[in-house]
Amino acid sequence: MPHNAMAALFGAAFLYAIVALVMGVRAFWRDIGEPIGMTTDAASLLQAIRDAGELRYLDGGGVGCFNEDDRPTDRRKIYHHLTFYGFVLCFAATCGGDALSLSARARGALSRGGTCRWCWARSAASGC
Repeated sequence: MPHNAMAALFGAAFLYAIVALVMGVRAFWRDIGEPIGMTTDAASLLQAIRDAGELRYLDGGGVGCFNEDDRPTDRRKIYHHLTFYGFVLCFAATCGGDALSLSARARGALSRGGTCRWCWARSAASGC
């Protein structure tokens, strides 16, 4: 698949997700009764972002979620953290790989099919 087609496809999916998030925030803002254009102070906004990043309110309003044995644990919160940060690391790795691919292409290190010329020459020399 050509790089530009891949970038367009996943770029469109990323933009769709951003638009959906903005629409959700806008609908929430409207539901709580605040005007959409209202200015907020930066400290409150920073605290809200910090709370969301820490999943502060995912504990069910107490010591944690109750499981089958009626003991509260933070297992759900931990799994949510691992899932979220896994997605963040995957996105960062994809962006990093794309940046490396684009820089290699700009330097001429990639052949027309997208294969690294050095890797191709090495495998051809070894008889693989």
